[in-house]
Amino acid sequence: MYNFRKNFLFIFLNKCFYFFYNNESLKYINFSVILFLCFIFLFFFYIKKTGLVNTTKTSNSITLLEQFYLTAHQKIIIIKIRKVNLVLGVTEKNINFLYILPSSIKKNYN
Repeated sequence: MYNFRKNFLFIFLNKCFYFFYNNESLKYINFSVILFLCFIFLFFFYIKKTGLVNTTKTSNSITLLEQFYLTAHQKIIIIKIRKVNLVLGVTEKNINFLYILPSSIKKNYN
């Protein structure tokens, strides 16, 4: 996977360079500006794919804050219901209450 991304980026930059180098009307555009725009695009694409920024807008009173997978069918989730943070254990058949997070941890989950 790493080699594919590396090769794709190299081929993409190479084609961009030759396009701007061989096109007479675009010869005077600074290639570094084009390269900068490409990197900005790739940066935002990477952020969106990795999920570093939550793009979903929730207007519900229940919000999923975190989830930790223990196995393929078991996980621990932290949800926020109004102002209370709950820790729940989720399996295929059951949802178990585990813990209420204290208010001192609330700064991490606003």
